[in-house]
Amino acid sequence: MIEMNQQLAMSVSPYHLTSREPPAMASLLLADTCFTLLPTPDGGRDAAELAAAEAPSYQGMIESWRWSVPLWESGVLAPAPEAPGDARAAAARIDSDDRLAPLRPLMNRSVFEDDSVYLRAVSSDVLRGGPDPALLIPLCAGLDTTSARSGLVTARSEAKSVAQRAELKLSRRVAACVVPVLLQADGDRLLEAREELATELAELRSALLTITDAARIAPEVPAEPAHKDRLLEAARLYTAAFDAVRLELTRCDDPDDARVLFAPISIQLMTMPADAALLSSASAASALGAAPRRRGQPAQTTAIAEQIGTLVAAVCKPMGRGTRG
Repeated sequence: MIEMNQQLAMSVSPYHLTSREPPAMASLLLADTCFTLLPTPDGGRDAAELAAAEAPSYQGMIESWRWSVPLWESGVLAPAPEAPGDARAAAARIDSDDRLAPLRPLMNRSVFEDDSVYLRAVSSDVLRGGPDPALLIPLCAGLDTTSARSGLVTARSEAKSVAQRAELKLSRRVAACVVPVLLQADGDRLLEAREELATELAELRSALLTITDAARIAPEVPAEPAHKDRLLEAARLYTAAFDAVRLELTRCDDPDDARVLFAPISIQLMTMPADAALLSSASAASALGAAPRRRGQPAQTTAIAEQIGTLVAAVCKPMGRGTRG
């Protein structure tokens, strides 16, 4: 189990990491440490290297993460070791839990039963942005389970899909703030920003941690007004510090490199059941006619989710397309 005492630890989807979407870029700057689901076979590193040699798509996925190598090397980005097993458990639960029956026509359980098939399928799907729900749903649900169990704040994108809108119905808003982040940057520039803004980031992380820890312990209790005020003040000070160095942070060192862009990001802190991804996906599948809706499906939570704990999410929405300094 991941333990991050007195530090803001977040989880980010491998799909978001590959495409450098706002949830990934925001969490890699704002959190002390970010964890992601790194697809690996049960045999560990040796088995992963062997499978990679036989699966070009796995090599392609790792290559697509090359921009983030400095973040891995510095410990800012790390694998969540329990997440692959939790993803397999989520796939098995869809098979066994009748409340998730609407998802079964979308699933391919055999993918999770063979390491080489699993690595090829997951790697290809991550590279393509997640068009296969048979992989996307269990992987996201597995990372959520790990996050709830370990007290990680999961980074979410704004609700656009039917499933995401269904998830909002299971969620409760806790607090919010707006802060600028680098929307387009490589790992070295993110590390530079973390160093330049270290003092302000430390206070912002502490304010976020105070609110998210309280929400995890007592999800039905509104956030303390003083804690919200502290978050807004920390966001204000961080924004002022970011503005003071944004020309340096968005400079172009090499004309051949992609432009470094920044934008204000709205961060909505939410609580939800640990299995919200499964419940909302099942609801969406029913709404879209993938399977008949079963009577008695729970609208809110399940005993399994209650055993794991509450999931705290940071929904990241860019307030603009991104600009240079």
